[in-house]
Amino acid sequence: MRNKIMVALVVPVLMGFTLCSPAVAEGSYTVTVVQGLQNSGRRALDNSAEIVGQIYTQTGDYNAYCWKDGTLTALGHLPGDGFSGAYSINTHGQIVGESYGYTNMTDQPVLWNHGVIQPLGLLDGYLYGAADAINDLGQAAGGCTNDFYFSTTEATLWKDGKIEDLEPLAGDPGSFATALNNWGVVIGLSQSTRTRGVFWIGHKAIELAGLGGGDTEPNSINDWGHIVGRSLSADGNQYATFWDFWKKGKLSLLPGLPGATFSNAENINQEDVIVGYSGPDAADEHAVVWKQGRVFDLNALIPAGSGWVLQQAVTINGHDQIFGFGLLNGVPSAFLLTPDKS
Repeated sequence: MRNKIMVALVVPVLMGFTLCSPAVAEGSYTVTVVQGLQNSGRRALDNSAEIVGQIYTQTGDYNAYCWKDGTLTALGHLPGDGFSGAYSINTHGQIVGESYGYTNMTDQPVLWNHGVIQPLGLLDGYLYGAADAINDLGQAAGGCTNDFYFSTTEATLWKDGKIEDLEPLAGDPGSFATALNNWGVVIGLSQSTRTRGVFWIGHKAIELAGLGGGDTEPNSINDWGHIVGRSLSADGNQYATFWDFWKKGKLSLLPGLPGATFSNAENINQEDVIVGYSGPDAADEHAVVWKQGRVFDLNALIPAGSGWVLQQAVTINGHDQIFGFGLLNGVPSAFLLTPDKS
């Protein structure tokens, strides 16, 4: 969704997990430049290393794309629209996102099924929508709204041919679903003057514990019910966080790199490997991976002298391949990391 609330704040290293020097991490990675994606927005990565997302072009267009083996392919949009965004892909190659147009003021949640685009439909009484996530059963989640710019939304689940609304927390005007797993557990946001992370039991929102700073955002959930994201603390710092759905949403803190005051956990795979970023502030982020509660700087796990500064690791697949963004010889670039075989 174009205007999903994101807050850039700062994060210190916290207790609760073991902080480990990158030098002792097992394994290393080969870096591949992902051409054409340095200006992309949200993105997803499947087990065949296909990347989908949205590109912001120099002409001001917003185009859904897929990248595979060095080839970038536009996914297109619904007839009459001019723009699109692809936000999630499942193991069957099904992709969800949105198709929209500013001239005709349309915005529809869509599914690309092996290259064929189709609308998912809207909640009754709503004009616009976007799908942010799809699981391997073809269930999708996102939100619908009557505001073209998505300032207030109703979390939505597309399941078994039905369109269902997911209510916000009591007293909040809006909600949005950001991810779901293959058991149908949906996570997302309940929104008012602050953003609170939630999961849904049936259609009822249950708040995820936060750190008292007013904003919490879960980003990803795996089939074990393990949820990762970020939470703002009362002292104004932002912490990478881990919740356990099966332990009533119990909150744990993920460690940052030494001296870090800013971190976020972006994605978790089925093996509980987590990726994100950590650093002293938003201007000095390092891409990181968390394994068994330990944090490793991915810059220490690629060949020395590569010219790369890996800044953000944003998604990981079942083969531990990682997609993200950084600087290559000072130029903004996208990367795909592939674990070296040993």
